[in-house]
Amino acid sequence: MSFKNFEIERKWIIDKNKIPFSLKNFNFKKINQCYISKNPTIRIRHIDNNYILTFKKDINNNKIKRYEYEINLTKKEYYNLTKLSISNVISKKRYIIPYKNNHILLDVFLGNLNGIIFAEVEFNSIKVAKKFIPPKWFGKDVTNSNKYTNLKLAFKK
Repeated sequence: MSFKNFEIERKWIIDKNKIPFSLKNFNFKKINQCYISKNPTIRIRHIDNNYILTFKKDINNNKIKRYEYEINLTKKEYYNLTKLSISNVISKKRYIIPYKNNHILLDVFLGNLNGIIFAEVEFNSIKVAKKFIPPKWFGKDVTNSNKYTNLKLAFKK
């Protein structure tokens, strides 16, 4: 079991034509995830040979800092929990791109969400998150928008 008290991150929409490098130069992990609860958010995720249940909850409607708790699952537990899914399965490739003192988590969605790309950057504090100046190729900051959450996308038809 792993435990993180909080997740502090910001999120941007990315136009694939503005990415100034080839993603072929970076490794990626394929992620499949779905949700078993909306409120609180409970997600199950399969990354390579890892299976994870994640509990997330906003803190006072703050989208930058959220409570997060993760539990490693067995393959069998993961597949049993998929039977409780209330959402579509989201499939995406996640590229981890070094950037200054951070890492950009670039999510390129597949399947019915093909064409959607988000960049997320995690931080150690809200102060650092607010001071972060994104690269010029980042698009609109959607950190505070419910419209662009993975949870919302998982219910898109």
